[in-house]
Amino acid sequence: MKILAPVNEVYETEALIKAGANEIYCGVFPKGPVSQFGYNAFPNTRGSKGNLKSYSHLREVVSICRSFSVPVFLTLNGSGYTQRLYPMIFKQIENAKRAGVGALIVVDVGLLLALKKEKTGLDIHIGTGGVSFNSQTVKFYEDLGASRIVLPRDARVDEVSGIIKDNRSVKFEAIILRSGCRYVDGLCWFSHHLEEIFGGSSSKGSFACRLEYGLSFLDKKQRRGKNGHSMLRSNILAAFRAPYFSDPCGVCRIKEFDDMGLYGVKITGRGHQTKQKLDDVRFVRSVISLLDKRKTGKKDFGDLVMKTRRQIYGADCNKSCYYP
Repeated sequence: MKILAPVNEVYETEALIKAGANEIYCGVFPKGPVSQFGYNAFPNTRGSKGNLKSYSHLREVVSICRSFSVPVFLTLNGSGYTQRLYPMIFKQIENAKRAGVGALIVVDVGLLLALKKEKTGLDIHIGTGGVSFNSQTVKFYEDLGASRIVLPRDARVDEVSGIIKDNRSVKFEAIILRSGCRYVDGLCWFSHHLEEIFGGSSSKGSFACRLEYGLSFLDKKQRRGKNGHSMLRSNILAAFRAPYFSDPCGVCRIKEFDDMGLYGVKITGRGHQTKQKLDDVRFVRSVISLLDKRKTGKKDFGDLVMKTRRQIYGADCNKSCYYP
């Protein structure tokens, strides 16, 4: 089972590989397109802090990875590129090809159609924003040229198993650690770039869903009645103000995922501190190594995962679970 790890700085690349990462993914954040087109011109779903700063940095990352025979994937996972942004996007793709990137991580259907037409020669991976909830969605993306798919972070274990079983010609990844979200990735149109929009001054970080929202109704006739509106208002505000589901973990499911033939697990958090990324890779690598050394049942394997977590992080499980 492969481990896909994120980088946003050149210097952390080799350390992550030595910690156990089999594949590396990253984005590039050139500032020119944002000043030209505004804040709808971000090439991927992370701002400057979660991306490499230049194409030269991308070339350095690829060069390091090549020395370890580790592939690099470029994120172009925005979900609504307009036609006028395509020159900027295809400039990134051309630079990625020259650097030696192995695949593009994409979710926008319009871009997928353009890539199929252009025949870039790069593999296409569908990010979790592609919301591949079922086998029909997988087949749709496969017809558009996808060779790998990152499954939705809120998929159930039985759903993951069924999708893998029905689509043996496609490789699948599951997000295994960090960066949870209470919403469905591919149905979210909130901005993830508040720090750039507000000049780095946003107290809520990069995500618009973390802002404090007020709520009022346009329905002046109160057709729902006073009690109905009060309940609806309470429910909506509760969704926005719930504690941010920031650091879930699905590592306890690695044994089940391995048994069903999952190709790899993805650690999220491109903008996280290097130490955290290294600890995360070591944690997942240590757990995967248990698959080869011990034939254990589900409960015993879970106990070993908890022990390993304490050894790596010095803390017990926080009970925030992917794939509960």
